[in-house]
Amino acid sequence: MNIIRLLIICFLISSVVSSCSKGYGTSYIQKNLTVYYTNRNDLKLAKKLADYWFVNGLIGDKAQTIRVFNVDNKNRQVQLIALKKLDVNSLKFEEIEEIQKLENDLNKTIFKDNKVDVVICDSRFNVTNDLNY
Repeated sequence: MNIIRLLIICFLISSVVSSCSKGYGTSYIQKNLTVYYTNRNDLKLAKKLADYWFVNGLIGDKAQTIRVFNVDNKNRQVQLIALKKLDVNSLKFEEIEEIQKLENDLNKTIFKDNKVDVVICDSRFNVTNDLNY
């Protein structure tokens, strides 16, 4: 999980100003991690995701923000904010593989009832890179 930790730290913005977060959903904050969720019934899910992030060493020293987004009734996205604009073609094979491992583990441990895709977003949670397509 060391590569995942480094990848996540590199991808995530150090902070999201609360005044810019309107429309991103409800937030759950655990230490320096903010998890937004768009379904108001997903507080428990947001807590589980935050716990997963800490238990697996995916959190760094700087504040990080992620979002659980409901695509439809059966599909969700875990949206990671990129520190800079990325081209999915510039990612190394090992980095893509680590993101896919993270996605598979999240599907097995947290999102058992729904399929989840891990996607890379800009600072406003607009998807910029979806490795699943």
